[in-house]
Formats: sequence, C-alpha cells, structure tokens
Amino acid sequence: MTPPLDRILVLDGRTIEALACVRSLGRAGYWVAVGGKRRWPLASWSRYCRASYHYPEETLAGFAGLRRWAQRHKVRVVLPLTEATTLLCNAERGEWEDAGITLGCAPDGVLTRAFDKAETLRRASACGVQIPPTRFPTSLAECREAAEAVGYPCVVKPRFTSAWNGHGFLPDLGPTYAKNVAELEAAVRSRRQGEFWPIIQGFVPGKGKGVFTV
Repeated sequence: MTPPLDRILVLDGRTIEALACVRSLGRAGYWVAVGGKRRWPLASWSRYCRASYHYPEETLAGFAGLRRWAQRHKVRVVLPLTEATTLLCNAERGEWEDAGITLGCAPDGVLTRAFDKAETLRRASACGVQIPPTRFPTSLAECREAAEAVGYPCVVKPRFTSAWNGHGFLPDLGPTYAKNVAELEAAVRSRRQGEFWPIIQGFVPGKGKGVFTV
C-alpha cells in the first residue's frame, strides 16, 4: 500500500510564488495549507488549498502560534518563500524539527551567502559575472571614499532586504541614489543595519530585468 503523501504548509500566501507552489503540490497529490499575513491571501483561494492560517505579524511569537497550528494539522513540511519568513523559521529550526516538521530552507551559513548582497556580489564577481562598480564600506569615512571612487550619482543599497537582529527585523528603506556628499551621508546613515553599512555602487543607466529560477 502506498503511504500517504506529506502535508505541506506554504507560507507567504499573498505572493504569486505561493499560489504557484500550492497549485503544483496540489496537482501532485499533496495536502496543502497556506499561511499568510492577510486573512484571505491569494494562494488560499486555490482549489488545492485545504486549510489556511492567518499570522498578523511576522514575529517569533507569531510563528510559535503558526507552529502549534501546523502541528495540530499534522503538517510535515513548511515552505517559507521570502527572506523574512525564512529567517523566522530558521531562527527556531530546532523547535520546528522537535515538532516533527521539516523546514524547506537552508541553515544559517547558506542563508547568509544567499541574503547578504555583499556576499552575493563577491561570489558573482569571482565566478566571472559582471557587476556594477561596487564597494563594501565599513564606516562613514569609507562610504565617502567609495562614492568618490565609483562617482556620483551612486547607488546606496542596504546589505539585507530583511535584516534580522536575533529578535526582530530592522527597518528596510530599500536602495536609493545619492547625487552629492550630503545626500550620501543621509542615505548611508538611514540604511545602516546594525554593524552593516550599505553597499555603494556606480550608477548604470538602462532598463532592469530579472531572471528568477528554482
């Protein structure tokens, strides 16, 4: 007799990526549930969604409630689909595993290489992938030197999209542009994430395109 397929909980239900996962897993015969910050996230409307859970905040306490719900529903795999939910799940990996639930995300070392933009850029350059003129300053003085080196206007980019300090997420103001020293200093001060100063890059004109794969 073929054993039943695992029950899977897909997070970040508001995203189209979650909807795609729910459809694909459902077609393959899995029991699929959806978790999300919205009460009726996009992926929960799929005919393959068997149950849903609303977590109003992405916090450790909120995810403890999510974990209890998943355990009651005999979930065996949880799939976080964004940096924030991945970091929250990974922060209490042991608790999830003790509940008999496998996390569909990598451990700390791999996540750092994936989520730290400085690490990603360094590895891309080492592999021969072209990147914009880029500096990785560690102080305000180095930020000024970096901007002078790449030229104005320059791009000021936070190291992390979701900066986790062990207790919560630091504000994410996203990348911005600086046309002079005054704008540079304001941008780097506001985008500093704890000990991590933002990346300084040369401005490259043109149209931006992205390729996303699994």
